[in-house]
Amino acid sequence: MASSKSRSKTRGSEPPPGTWRAEWRHFWVVGVPLVAVLGTLTLGAALEVDSDAAGVSVLTPPTEPVVEGTLSLDERPPAVAFRDMAPAPAREEVVEPSPSPTEVRAEPRPETLVGRARYDAGRLAAAGPGWTLQYLLACDADNVRQVMSRIGEHEQLYLLPGLHAGRSCFRVCWGHFASRDRALAARSIPAPLAALSERPLPRPTEAVLP
Repeated sequence: MASSKSRSKTRGSEPPPGTWRAEWRHFWVVGVPLVAVLGTLTLGAALEVDSDAAGVSVLTPPTEPVVEGTLSLDERPPAVAFRDMAPAPAREEVVEPSPSPTEVRAEPRPETLVGRARYDAGRLAAAGPGWTLQYLLACDADNVRQVMSRIGEHEQLYLLPGLHAGRSCFRVCWGHFASRDRALAARSIPAPLAALSERPLPRPTEAVLP
């Protein structure tokens, strides 16, 4: 009788059929993964402590070295000059304008016959060796002055000093020519000058210069 009651009490304390299976299934679904995560974390911490204690190096991702302080001028990397990398611009050739020729003004001819003769002798000598036409050789200053006044001013007109029988005289000549023939073929002679002589005398310039 008593044994039957105890068996009935024991059966009454057991969970109903199917309840332990549900709890077991819940443990496998939730508990096992949680235990695995906790175990992994605990194992990792333990490994880190053990590795530090045992001197085992743990691989860590490389990082850039940190250098404290400032670099000296010798340690600093050279700066890149971008202007040096660019191609040099082509140099433009600058053509300087040539200076304008200085305007040469002819000196005024002297008023005196002697001064005029020296002046014209210098002009004829500067022209170089050649030939000229002699129209007049006169020793009277007044006569020479009147002749020069009638002829007027011409670039090819020369009043030159001369000597005749020991006297100081003046030669009235025209032009500077490269040869005797060119002197004889001269044209465009002023009429007052041509009236002095129909046949002027061609002379080398060195023969009429002082």
